[in-house]
Amino acid sequence: MELIIPLRRDLYNVEISEVKKMTKMTKQKRYDMYDEYVKIPSSGVLLSLLITGGGSLYARQYVSAIIQFLVAVALWSVLMGWIMWIISPIIAYHDVKTYNRRLALKYDIPEEDM
Repeated sequence: MELIIPLRRDLYNVEISEVKKMTKMTKQKRYDMYDEYVKIPSSGVLLSLLITGGGSLYARQYVSAIIQFLVAVALWSVLMGWIMWIISPIIAYHDVKTYNRRLALKYDIPEEDM
């Protein structure tokens, strides 16, 4: 009897077949693809200062962005929305850094080259 095991996903949601595909690429090609998709943390912070949750949207953290926006709206109803206006850029910075780490893992980029 043969046991069928589905493809596992690691901590950062990169499929094993995707990793095998990346290892066949040249090092320069992987770095080029990484550079194409990498996000700048300061851009996420600035977007978050413009609109609460904007930096998280930039980092493709949609649930985090929606929650931040809704909490800010709720807090502005009692004139406390400035709290989220201060916290949102900090969250956005960490969201962008996490996005870049996941991208580096996907393209097998060493941490010192990030």
